[in-house]
Amino acid sequence: KNLKILDPPPKYFFLHRKEAEPDFMNVLIKELGRTDIFLFLSTGDEKTVGNIVLYGEEKYVSDLGNQICEMFKGKGAGKGNKFQAKVTKMVNRKKAEQYISDYFKDK
Repeated sequence: KNLKILDPPPKYFFLHRKEAEPDFMNVLIKELGRTDIFLFLSTGDEKTVGNIVLYGEEKYVSDLGNQICEMFKGKGAGKGNKFQAKVTKMVNRKKAEQYISDYFKDK
C-alpha cells in the first residue's frame, strides 16, 4: 500500500516472498494498478526454484525479460506489460536486482 502513495514513485521495486504462491504476484500487480513503477517480483525458495514476474512499461519488460530469465535459468514468456517465468536458480536474485538497478540508472 505504501508503494501507491510514494511521490515521486520509484522507477523500480523489488519484492520476494519465500512462502507465497505465484498468485500473490498477480494480486500485488492488480492492487498497484499502474505500470510506471517497474516491478520485479519473485516467490519460492531463495536458492533453488521459484517464479518471477516483471511488470511495467512494455519497453522495459521487453528489454529486461529474457535477460533476467536467463540469469535464473528459467523458462518464461512476456506479453505487453508482463513477463513471467518458472526459474531454477533463485540464488541469482541479487544479481538480477543489480542488473535492473543499472538498467534504470540513465532512465
